[in-house]
Order: sequence, then C-alpha cells, then structure tokens
Amino acid sequence: MPLASYITTGGLAVMNKLLATKGPLKFVRAELGDGTVADEAAARARTALVSKVADATLVQAKLQDGQAIISAQYDNAALSTP
Repeated sequence: MPLASYITTGGLAVMNKLLATKGPLKFVRAELGDGTVADEAAARARTALVSKVADATLVQAKLQDGQAIISAQYDNAALSTP
C-alpha cells in the first residue's frame, strides 16, 4: 500500500503566516483516518480526513536535528480490520 503525505493548501497558508509573523504553531488535536483521494491536487485541497477512524492524544512536541517531532498516541483496541 503506497503512503504519501502532502501539506494541504490551507496548511501551507498557515505555515506562510507563521513564517511571516514568527508566531507559534499550536497543535490542538490529532486524528487518524483512512480513505483515498484521486490525486495530489485532491489531497492538497482537502480540509478534513476522508474518513475519520479515531482520535489520538498529543503527548510530546520537540525539536530534533532541525525538525519538529510531534508524538501522538492512540488505542486501536476498538478498531476493526477488514
């Protein structure tokens, strides 16, 4: 199963605003989902998950080697498998 991640158009706008104002980036939630989109353009246009599966708990944010590392935990006990 190929996996790809993209910064959405809305996410890029927020990132540009943060860079211009040197403001903080605050994560308030994490969600897990599944589903497919037609192509990269469709992925970048999204404003929500295709299908939300679970909430995750944000547990840590740190800067390591010039990269932000955001850690989240979730319990998959209630998830079903196809």
